[in-house]
Amino acid sequence: MELKDLKTMRDINDYCVKRGVPSLAQGMIELPPSLLLRQIAGEVALLDTVHTYRCRSGEPVYIRGIQKLLKEDFGTTANEDQILATQGVSGGIVSTLAYVKDKGGSKIGLVEPFYTYHIFQIKRIFGEDADIHFIKSHDHTQFFAPDWDEITKAMKVVDMILLCNPGNPSGRVWTKEELTKLISLSKDRNVIILLDECYSDMVWEPSVHYSPIQDNLEDNVIVVRGFSKGLGLQSWRVGYLITSAPTATSLMKVADPIYICVPFVQHAVGKYLLEHYDDFRNHKKAVGELMRSNWTTLSKALHDTLGWEPINPAGSMYGMFLHKSKDDMEAIKLALEKGVGVCPGSMFFRANSENSGYTRIHCGVSEEKTNAILKNLTQNK
Repeated sequence: MELKDLKTMRDINDYCVKRGVPSLAQGMIELPPSLLLRQIAGEVALLDTVHTYRCRSGEPVYIRGIQKLLKEDFGTTANEDQILATQGVSGGIVSTLAYVKDKGGSKIGLVEPFYTYHIFQIKRIFGEDADIHFIKSHDHTQFFAPDWDEITKAMKVVDMILLCNPGNPSGRVWTKEELTKLISLSKDRNVIILLDECYSDMVWEPSVHYSPIQDNLEDNVIVVRGFSKGLGLQSWRVGYLITSAPTATSLMKVADPIYICVPFVQHAVGKYLLEHYDDFRNHKKAVGELMRSNWTTLSKALHDTLGWEPINPAGSMYGMFLHKSKDDMEAIKLALEKGVGVCPGSMFFRANSENSGYTRIHCGVSEEKTNAILKNLTQNK
């Protein structure tokens, strides 16, 4: 595989792994999950009763655990019929896209900069010629704030708008005022709003995470969350979505033939949340501190070595930079020469934008990997 063939962050990560280059391209938490949670999962695996198909909407212990999480950390009250277990955040997104298609929808709005895999998920449901409306935001000088003219224009033609909050790749956290305005516009136009809140546990003070579900559970608003980042459960494929009861029921009917059920480890997560919430919070805190510490260290090193200007995030596990190369791939090549793999910003904007002017890193690396990257950058300065 050559550099010109790298289309996703996973491509870049694979390219680096084959060459022994440490990568900051693909967002992975390199801290293991809580030992206590893993012990609970081991105990659950020994049960004879959890290896058949599980409840389509999620096991009761898991749903009760999610209810506790929503109430304790987000001030959100949700009934059992307003929560749907999903195969990770991606499972919730794909199911929602299929739900939109079943309702006769076909036009999807995607707020820039966007998570690259959202495009692939849209095309998986609607085909390679999917009708995607890219919704521009303001640039880094306004920290990618929503462009309301662009959003209002999109609302007139799309059936759904998908956005990530906190943002991947930007690390931007939408304000309550912005999201309230977005939901108001969507209700006027009967547009579904799908919020990918995969990083809702990763908001850096003084920023505050707000979600519309804290006030109302609307039929047209669907929030999807998971544990792959905050708890490092990337391979467990356990997530959940929150919406109104009628929408959750409709979504379950769409998700069931695609995914059948959520893996048995949902039992372990539910038990963990119900019985060991302090450990859950402590682990999230440790992951968050690692993110922020790594960003502080790595952003300075990349600035000093490559001259990239950091765009400080407010949340998530990512950070962007302004580079000085002629295009994004030249910036990636330069970073690889210095001994680190990163993502070109062009992956997060509409097609054919070869020079977005940005690069992106993830900060979920171990202390050892951070030190290895710093060593490479120092030696190749």
